[in-house]
Amino acid sequence: MMKLNGGPFVRRKFTFIFAASMVTTWSATAAPDEKSITLTMSNSAKVPIQILVRDLISGKTDEQNAVVAPGKSTSSKAKLDAKGIVDFFVNVRFVDEKKGSYYRCLAFRAPVGDKGLRYNVNESFGKSVGGSGVGCRP
Repeated sequence: MMKLNGGPFVRRKFTFIFAASMVTTWSATAAPDEKSITLTMSNSAKVPIQILVRDLISGKTDEQNAVVAPGKSTSSKAKLDAKGIVDFFVNVRFVDEKKGSYYRCLAFRAPVGDKGLRYNVNESFGKSVGGSGVGCRP
């Protein structure tokens, strides 16, 4: 027979209800502040690329280890602050089998509203940097 007065069934049910209410409360309070834009990067270079996007507002890094073939695209997200400003940098690794890999970086901080941003990544994208992206930020 099931014991309802403080038994394990009641404790598990209470724990589940409490956890579900906490998740619902957290989701309801966190969701409205999470405005972001989509960054679309098209590979216009002659070699495959890899992308790393460091969002300085959210503190998140999107490191895409899969290579993006020439003519293909990839996307990432950047969070908007309260004024509609994004602050991120894109570090691109050009995977050149003949010359060896090299890196270019583009820092971006500006108001964009709700619009997405599109980049054609080629050999003159941003500025030349070392592999860790040191020197990318002004």
